[in-house]
Amino acid sequence: MIPSSPFEPARPRRGLGWSLIAVVAVVTVILVWRFAGRPGPAAPAAAGHDMAAMAPGGPSDSGQTVTLGAAGQRQIGVTFAQVELAPMVRQVRTVGIEPE
Repeated sequence: MIPSSPFEPARPRRGLGWSLIAVVAVVTVILVWRFAGRPGPAAPAAAGHDMAAMAPGGPSDSGQTVTLGAAGQRQIGVTFAQVELAPMVRQVRTVGIEPE
């Protein structure tokens, strides 16, 4: 359709806009179906790696004592405090406007 005046804006092509939205929706659905429905690549098996055998005492199921010197404690920020018997109290402070 030719506008009556060259200075009037042409009618927008609504069909083109809806077609573009439909194409984007279809492409999105295809991509989600293609990539979301499949599991990622399997983790490579630790073939021949026995992490327990690498421990200095050999494999063990029990916990081991760890010691840390004063310099190491300072480096990672270990702190000590006296144990006190006191009630555990929790306070929650809020600010708000009360409706009239």
